[in-house]
Amino acid sequence: NVILTPRMALFVESQSRITPTYQVLERGDGYEFTVPAFNFPTVASRLINRWKQDQSTLEFVLQAERKELELSQWLSAGTSQQTQARESLLIRELDSLSPGALNALTVQLTQIDVTSWLPSTAVVARLAQVSQDEAMYDLLWRMRADYNSHAELDRLAQISDTFSLQQLMNSTVNPTLKPYAISLLTKTYPLSPEVKQFLIAKMALSGEATLVARELAQQGHQSWLQELVSGNHQVKVRQIEQVLK
Repeated sequence: NVILTPRMALFVESQSRITPTYQVLERGDGYEFTVPAFNFPTVASRLINRWKQDQSTLEFVLQAERKELELSQWLSAGTSQQTQARESLLIRELDSLSPGALNALTVQLTQIDVTSWLPSTAVVARLAQVSQDEAMYDLLWRMRADYNSHAELDRLAQISDTFSLQQLMNSTVNPTLKPYAISLLTKTYPLSPEVKQFLIAKMALSGEATLVARELAQQGHQSWLQELVSGNHQVKVRQIEQVLK
């Protein structure tokens, strides 16, 4: 747990290049092998790797706080393995940044033409989650749906505050996410006035009325559907009646 100074890091790194002198003979059931008695090269390598990670974290935070971090360059430079390592670092450390530093990162994706480059959905989802920026969420919903966007829908549904429910509704612009988002909305209890109005608007569309009505019926909202059939002339009555049957 000692913090490595540059001088200490050089010493530890030098130990990783020295072959251990003493070996221990290990005997098993019909076999034997030798292992280092003091395996300091392995320990040294582990310490150096952790030190390099700490250095990368510090460099990321300082660049972000100084508003000097160019996401497109930082995330796309190097090998795919290096890109994945930087993405993991960003996702892990985002919530430690100040609001100003966080905003400097989000505007690089929301206010600039980024059609030639976009980070992964994991990065966009985390940026949206931490910043609570509607433009970041709009970008996420426009991207190709995958595990990360579905996981964010689950998280928003668990929170179920006004902002989260609005994002669930907004996510239905993505055809892949739409069925799941509507399913999550129908599971919220009680249904807020805003969610009800949204679902009514969906049931006024021929292509979506059956989907929404089916999800509502599965969640025990048959009585509300009956009320809509009786008194709301906007919804597709025939499709809702088929679901109720």
